[in-house]
Amino acid sequence: MRFVPKGSSVKELSTLTIPYMGFYGEWDALANIDESPVNGDPFLGYTVLWNDMLNLPIGYDSMTGTFDAEKIGVSHRSISSGAYPSFTAFRNLKEMSLSIQDQNGNTVREIGNFSEFTADGTPYPFRKNIMSYRDYSYSFDSITWNSIDHNGDNLPDGQYYYVYTSTLNYEGAKPQTTKIPIKVDSIAPVVKDVKVEEQQDGKYKIKWDVEENGTGYLGSMIWVNGSYKSLPDNAKEYITAEKPEIAMISAVDEARNVGRICWKRRLAACRSVY
Repeated sequence: MRFVPKGSSVKELSTLTIPYMGFYGEWDALANIDESPVNGDPFLGYTVLWNDMLNLPIGYDSMTGTFDAEKIGVSHRSISSGAYPSFTAFRNLKEMSLSIQDQNGNTVREIGNFSEFTADGTPYPFRKNIMSYRDYSYSFDSITWNSIDHNGDNLPDGQYYYVYTSTLNYEGAKPQTTKIPIKVDSIAPVVKDVKVEEQQDGKYKIKWDVEENGTGYLGSMIWVNGSYKSLPDNAKEYITAEKPEIAMISAVDEARNVGRICWKRRLAACRSVY
């Protein structure tokens, strides 16, 4: 914006320039919160789900720096207490509510709208995160969901969506939704076809297969003759210098379900494991 001099004294006056910023469009059409990196291209990437067993978001692959939606899941059989949310608020919100929907868009669980944090029980009004103050996101590790429905019953296994519904603190603003896919996977992986083979160097290779049709195979734990051995992720074999008399193998999926099998050289050997 600038003021242009007019009149007889125009030669004696200076042109004034004033910085001005405005907005043209629908004020409530801009995104209320950052997109989830599970779905698209976020600005920051904090709109994700977590659990109490991981230091990284559920479904995140630190090797590739990407998310795999097929690996995001919960199980009531897991020792994890479930999934909890974080998000980045771009704008001041009148309300943020969380819920779970099934594949058909039906709401099967209302998680809440943070009304427990207000004196009068109204939805909590979130202020936008200010990145210049290193204020990047909100996170709530006390608000977990672990595959239950409105009645507190366990939902059947399948595909669901963790839904963020936000409303801008602006008169007439319409709610916006962001959905993160999440599976209910309560079936443990099956460990099978365990084989022990003596190698040419005198060591022994223990091999096994894993059948997993839910969130995917994460890895295994193995005990050889009662001693725990460390394995890398996704391993399905272990080489030992000790002749195995008994091997206990536990396979874990991404939802932290655990399936076990006991291999023994003699019939009665496995009974002492339990």
